Amino acid sequence: MVTGLVLFAILGLTMGYTVPGPGAWLALLAPVVFAIFTALQSGLDAGQLLLVLLALAITAVAVLVGKLLDGQFSRGREQSS
Repeated sequence: MVTGLVLFAILGLTMGYTVPGPGAWLALLAPVVFAIFTALQSGLDAGQLLLVLLALAITAVAVLVGKLLDGQFSRGREQSS
């Protein structure tokens, strides 16, 4: 469980940092796709729904952090050249 949330955080951070524009928000599709496959196999209960919402929140925050880091580093690159 924790491993998956860490992987979604890493995904969101890297997408936010590397993908320009609103395309970085496509990282939010990963938890949704995994939730759909899990729900089709074993059904969706309240615990799994809570985990999906938590994964979406963690991924969204990580994308925002990645965007902030990209802005900081690009500003630093502009000042040094």
